[in-house]
Amino acid sequence: MENATSCSKDAGCGNITLTNAGASTTQAEPLTLPAGVAFFAIVAGGILSVGQLIVFVKRRSLGNPFGVYLINLLAIDTILVFVHGPFNLIDRYGSSWYLGLQACIFWGHVSFTYQNLVIVAHFLIALNRVWAVLFPFSYRTHHSTKVAILHCVAPWLFLNIVNIPVALVTSYITPGTLNGRLKCNSDPLQLGI
Repeated sequence: MENATSCSKDAGCGNITLTNAGASTTQAEPLTLPAGVAFFAIVAGGILSVGQLIVFVKRRSLGNPFGVYLINLLAIDTILVFVHGPFNLIDRYGSSWYLGLQACIFWGHVSFTYQNLVIVAHFLIALNRVWAVLFPFSYRTHHSTKVAILHCVAPWLFLNIVNIPVALVTSYITPGTLNGRLKCNSDPLQLGI
C-alpha cells in the first residue's frame, strides 16, 4: 500500500501524513503572518509613505532629478499600501472573498503591476546612480527632471497596459481550503507560457 492517506493541497486536509513503505512524514502548513501584524504593517507603511510624500511636495528643493525617482518609489509604495493592502487583508484573513470577480481582477492587476513597478523603480534608481558614477559629464549635460519623469512614467504606462489582459486571464475565484470559503486566486499558467 503506497499511500494510506492521500490528500491534495486544495482539499483542505491541513497536516498530511503519508505512509510509504512503513515510513511516516508530516508536512506542516505554510507559516502565515498574524492579521494584527499585517494590519500594523499596512497602517505604518501608509503613514510613513504619505509622510515622506508630503515632505517631497513641501520642499521644492527635493524635486531634483534624483528626487523624482524617490517620489516614484514612494508613490508606488503608497498605492500598494492603500489599494493592495486592504484586498490582501480581506483575502488572507477575511471569512470569504465577498467582493466579486471584478474586484478580484482589479486586485490581480494591482498585484502584477505595482509589485513589478517596485522592482523597476529600484532598477531606475540603480541605473541613475551607475550613469552618474560612470559617465558624470553625460549625466550632468543630459539628465534633467524631464528625463527622470520620462524614465518613471514609461514603465507605469507599459506595465499598466500589459498587465490588464494578464489580470483578466489569470484571476479567478475558487473555493478555498478552509470550509469552502471563496478565495481570489491568480494562475499565471493560464497564460499558456
